[in-house]
Amino acid sequence: MKLKTSTLVLVLLALLAAGGSVFWEMRRSAVDSKTEQPDTSAELFTFQEADVQSIALINAEGKTLQFEQTAQDFPNTWKMTQPKPMTADEAAIAFLLDQLASGQVERRLEVPVAQQQEFGLSDQSPSLRVQLKDSRVHRLVLGKETFDRTHLYALVDPATPWPDPLSVVIVPQSIATAVNRPLNEWEYQPQPSQGEGSPAVPTPAVPTPPVSPSPSPEGTTP
Repeated sequence: MKLKTSTLVLVLLALLAAGGSVFWEMRRSAVDSKTEQPDTSAELFTFQEADVQSIALINAEGKTLQFEQTAQDFPNTWKMTQPKPMTADEAAIAFLLDQLASGQVERRLEVPVAQQQEFGLSDQSPSLRVQLKDSRVHRLVLGKETFDRTHLYALVDPATPWPDPLSVVIVPQSIATAVNRPLNEWEYQPQPSQGEGSPAVPTPAVPTPPVSPSPSPEGTTP
């Protein structure tokens, strides 16, 4: 049975597409294996959460958010200054700082700048700028997920302009979760006070007992 020419062309195109996908993944894996460098430090950063004074981030949607630590107590410890001034959600800030302060570098790769797009790294990538209380500044640029979707390619404190080759690190995917949360999750939501918003429970009325008429004295003539 002979295949039609159109069917044969479609089969060939499908094989080429599948082969191209496999080739790209093999190429990126080859880059990973050939350029992998031994880790000199497993820590992403060396600062502690309490050392941070301000945070500026650009999320996956290209939105810029800025936060500053205040001198006030919880829940007003952090405030958002951009895109609008308001009290920031303490839990969201704490989760982000924990990811940065306790994050671990899984591997380091030396990648030619010409291949940066393969790792999702560009001027448009999500990024973080953290300023410490001693005025030191740290930066983190987030790239694509790794093949198993458990980690990200990233740049830690890259020079400007970016050097060639790039020192690319592999970091936990949870950092992207901390950065790319919706705007409303960065905003402090005050908890309603006890009973606020609940319908008032009416107090049951106590019936007044009926007053019995006084009996007429016996033998009294009206």
